[in-house]
Amino acid sequence: MNQAAPRELVITEGETVRISEVLTSDWQQAHDALAHPDWPHTPSLTNDLELLLLPLLVDVHSPWIEEHQRTWDQRRFYALREAGEILLSGERLREAVEIAELLVTWEPLDEPSHLLLIRAHLKLGAPGRSTELYQEFRRRLRKELGVEPAFELAHVTSLAE
Repeated sequence: MNQAAPRELVITEGETVRISEVLTSDWQQAHDALAHPDWPHTPSLTNDLELLLLPLLVDVHSPWIEEHQRTWDQRRFYALREAGEILLSGERLREAVEIAELLVTWEPLDEPSHLLLIRAHLKLGAPGRSTELYQEFRRRLRKELGVEPAFELAHVTSLAE
């Protein structure tokens, strides 16, 4: 992603925040990328994925920004997971793996992200890797939460054997 001119953000007393037009435009583009369920199939796939992969306002620290950053991070996590599913169903397997690996790193206990990663490896023709990923996740769930993976995750992995 090309780095444009520095973005501006002015925080005044209290909760009043003024965002420059350039930053507002970036924010709107990112919001638009989240709003279109068919966005991975549009010509702007690369730009939209770049927007979703980057946090917003990383160098600005204030309670207002932190609150909105958490909301943005949660929305982009789910948008990226949906993008991974769409990429997987569209046979864009390497991209689906990359997205799933990012999500698993981001939220190590998120079962749908692990399921996406395992299914992507199965479709790539790597059943051994799928089984290995499942076993690692299963150990982690047991250790950290004392639970077993959901039936669907175990079932999909059993198809690899």
